[in-house]
Amino acid sequence: MGKNIFKGERFQYGEVWQSPRGTLYRVIAVADGEAILRMGSDGSGRKYRRYADDIGGWSLYEPKVA
Repeated sequence: MGKNIFKGERFQYGEVWQSPRGTLYRVIAVADGEAILRMGSDGSGRKYRRYADDIGGWSLYEPKVA
């Protein structure tokens, strides 16, 4: 029973997300419906856990190219 997951629908490995407060987080792992995020666009900061589909208020971050 496959389900297509579209970009920005839930946390996925390697993506960078912006929280409602404007802080950037990198997704370093997703397993069993839980995502592990690390603070900072490079993923070197503090570790956080969230449900993989709990993206309310969050936005997928894409750096602006000059």
